[in-house]
Amino acid sequence: MAKTYPALIPWSQVFTYALGGLGFFIVMFLGGFVTAMAALKHTYLNAFAASIVGSSISLYLSLKDEFFTPIAFFFMTFGIISSIFGCWIWHKYQQKKQT
Repeated sequence: MAKTYPALIPWSQVFTYALGGLGFFIVMFLGGFVTAMAALKHTYLNAFAASIVGSSISLYLSLKDEFFTPIAFFFMTFGIISSIFGCWIWHKYQQKKQT
């Protein structure tokens, strides 16, 4: 659309990051949820470790020859938070299931 409508060119990168970020955060959330389901103990620690590994691999693959940018830091930080949130939701689901 940016090629057809030149007024959208400044917003094309924002749209790309927003759409990609939404997908990334959903995947990280689901990763935290699944990690909490699989972990027998220390679910938050396991979800944190899995999110560090997952976001680091994703960051490494996306940076290519660039340096660590503020956007990359944002994605990594909020990816970890999304994963921890997925773990927290799993805990809430388990508490509700037991009552």
